Amino acid sequence: MHGPMPPTWVFPAAFHFAWLFLVIRSVLCVVAGWGLLERAEWGRIVAIIAAILSLIKFPFGTALGIATLVILLGYRNTVLYERL
Repeated sequence: MHGPMPPTWVFPAAFHFAWLFLVIRSVLCVVAGWGLLERAEWGRIVAIIAAILSLIKFPFGTALGIATLVILLGYRNTVLYERL
């Protein structure tokens, strides 16, 4: 036997949530890149947040997120970024 069907609003709501998450993450990545290119203090923090959000996109997002976190969270690189 088949179980009960979910309400008709579930699938469109999930689609809109996924689309909104994709757009927000993309805008966040663009803003992080712009902040890093301008060497702004907030650019590093936004890039770290964008890297954490990209960890769920296996395998490329995970690899790029880990590489970004290793580069931006290392003590040596933190000091070098602050000197700029």
